Amino acid sequence: DAVATAMEKFFLDGLAFRLYSAAEHLANAIVFVLELSEKQLAVHQSGRASQQNIVGHYLVKELPDHDLTAAVRALASNGDWLKSMEYRRRLVHEQPPTIAGLGIVYRRESRWKVDPETSKPTVYIQQGDAPELTTGKVANFLEAGLIALMEATNQTIEYLERLLAERGVRIETDVEQGKVRFEFS
Repeated sequence: DAVATAMEKFFLDGLAFRLYSAAEHLANAIVFVLELSEKQLAVHQSGRASQQNIVGHYLVKELPDHDLTAAVRALASNGDWLKSMEYRRRLVHEQPPTIAGLGIVYRRESRWKVDPETSKPTVYIQQGDAPELTTGKVANFLEAGLIALMEATNQTIEYLERLLAERGVRIETDVEQGKVRFEFS
């Protein structure tokens, strides 16, 4: 049913936006953890708008053997993460990918084609274009992209915990109570 598919797409699009936002927050956390200055990052900003992209390039170039670089590299090379970010990019900057189950869909493209038999320009009118994706396929790569982002986030947290422990900070967590306690020595 088209209404159910539209609702699925609405929530999946929301997940794509939130994945991007969470990755931006992770990049910002890395900036703070590593105490990076704007000047250090500016060298890697050329043509890049997102902080995750800038921080990733900084880490690969300046700190290739760092634990956080390994976490970011794993995320940036994950196929499902890349599909998730491409899906979000198209939602924001281009025509959104066409989804099966939403009726007749058209991709933004010229309908003028050269007829192969006559070599003359012809307008082809048809019953829409084949949809590019299904909500099931989108859900699959967004879920896998979320898992990849969670792994990178966990690796970043583990690095921060080690860093704090080296500086004499002990962390106790009580998940049931939702509390975190810091002890400074």
